[in-house]
Amino acid sequence: MTLTNAEVVARFKPISDMVMKADAGTTTTLSNSVLIEEPDLTNKYVCFISGENYGEDRIINFFYEDSGKIEFDALQNAVTNVDEVAILSNGFLSDIKQAEVFMTNHLRNKGLDISLFLNVLQLKEAHIFKTLEIICQSYMKDAIDTDIFYVASEKFRVLYETEMNTLVADYDSNESGSIDSDEEDLKLGQVRFAR
Repeated sequence: MTLTNAEVVARFKPISDMVMKADAGTTTTLSNSVLIEEPDLTNKYVCFISGENYGEDRIINFFYEDSGKIEFDALQNAVTNVDEVAILSNGFLSDIKQAEVFMTNHLRNKGLDISLFLNVLQLKEAHIFKTLEIICQSYMKDAIDTDIFYVASEKFRVLYETEMNTLVADYDSNESGSIDSDEEDLKLGQVRFAR
C-alpha cells in the first residue's frame, strides 16, 4: 500500500508547514508571492493537494526567495493558479509505514492477510485515517478538548475503526491470485471466529 504526503495532508491541512494556492506554474515550477523572502525551502516537500496533480509529492530542488518561485522534478500536468499546495519540512512516510504495520496486525487479528486484498484502494481510507491519527498524536500537547491535535486524533481513530468495522472488499480468500464471484464485495469488517 502506498500513500503520499499529499494524500494525507489534503485531509488535515494543520499538519503542514504552510498551505497556499499557486500564483502560476509549469510542470516543473510554481510561484507564489507569499513565498518571497521565506527561509530557504530547498529539499522540503511540495505536496499537491488539489487540481490535476492531486496526490503528488515533489522535493523542492531550487528556491528563489526574491520571486517566490520553486523548482521540482516534472509533473504530468502543469501547475495552475487554482492548484492548492502544501509545504512540508519533513514528510510523513514513517507515519504512513507505521499505519500500514498497524493495519496489517489489525487485519491479522481478524484472521485476514493484508496481501490478499487484491484491490488495495479498498483499504486506502482506513490507511489515511490511521496515519492521521498517528501524526496527530505526535503533535498533541495534552489530551484535552482544547488541543486541536488531540481532538483530531480522536476523530481519526473513530473514522479508522468505523472504516475497518464496515469494510466491504474483494478478498482473495482461496489465495488463487484472482477474485472469484463469491469473493467480491465480502463484508469483512465484523469477522468473528467460532471456538
